Amino acid sequence: MFIKLGVEEMSVIALVFLRVSIASFFLFIIIKLNKRPIHVSRHDIIPLILVAILGNIIPFSLIGFAEQELDSGITSISVTLVPVFVLILAQFFTVDERITAGKLLGMTISCCGIAIIFVPKLSLNAIAPIYVIAAISSAVFYAISTLVAKRITGTKPEVTSAFVLLMAGLMMLPFFLIDVSESPLDMSFSLVGSVVGLAIIATAIPFVLMYKLIAEKGATFFSLNNYLIPVFSLMLGSFLLHETLSVLDILGTVVVLSGIWLCTRPKNWWRRINTPQT
Repeated sequence: MFIKLGVEEMSVIALVFLRVSIASFFLFIIIKLNKRPIHVSRHDIIPLILVAILGNIIPFSLIGFAEQELDSGITSISVTLVPVFVLILAQFFTVDERITAGKLLGMTISCCGIAIIFVPKLSLNAIAPIYVIAAISSAVFYAISTLVAKRITGTKPEVTSAFVLLMAGLMMLPFFLIDVSESPLDMSFSLVGSVVGLAIIATAIPFVLMYKLIAEKGATFFSLNNYLIPVFSLMLGSFLLHETLSVLDILGTVVVLSGIWLCTRPKNWWRRINTPQT
């Protein structure tokens, strides 16, 4: 939602730069106020830079570009593909997150739930394929960066987030300066609110949680949250924008959550439930 509002009034380059820069500044302030050391492990520097590029600059830009033509709800569908790409890539690039029958079944069920929700909503209006390709490509880069982030082991999650966003901002700075020299920013009140909301609510805080979950639960587990994005989009649209919530929306949500449960349930959960406690 914040991205959609932002690209209506500024360029994608400016939005991405302000997003990562403000988020980085906010996180460093929080770290300083909590008197925590800003320590980056020497072995994590290259993965951190790669994550800044693959998980920030490229997908943020692709999504911003896509939402110049696509609705935010339709764009969110592409993000649900992240777990699928993570599952495929993890099969080849990890040793502890191999595909299992339960994960495959769960993701298939969740994909069916997404289809139940969104296929009826898809418009028959022609959309340039380049915007759809950009949205889907963002999911590929998110998946790659999630697996790279798993290699970050010696840096705290909040420091990881701040450093990654700082690197992204520094790399985007030259492009931002060129962009504003050609098209000066006209920051309206609503635009400022959208940029700050995107930077803090949708970037800084979630990034800390993201790296913590990746470190503790793995890339595949974390990537499953992407299935929930369209679900929350429907809920927020219903409660805040008074959009209609159909029976198919509710059914699709139940199917999505069922698929996620299959992917994340503990091993031998049924046996544990039925084993008498002593």
